[in-house]
Amino acid sequence: MELFLARLDIDNMYNVLPDFWLANRYIVIIFCLSGVVI
Repeated sequence: MELFLARLDIDNMYNVLPDFWLANRYIVIIFCLSGVVI
């Protein structure tokens, strides 16, 4: 259930800030990869 809610939050973020994610998709990807490595 928590994962489902988290997924909804992510979808809402993409819907609300599509331009932000498109402009910073590489930074977001690097940040996520860094988080996985750390």
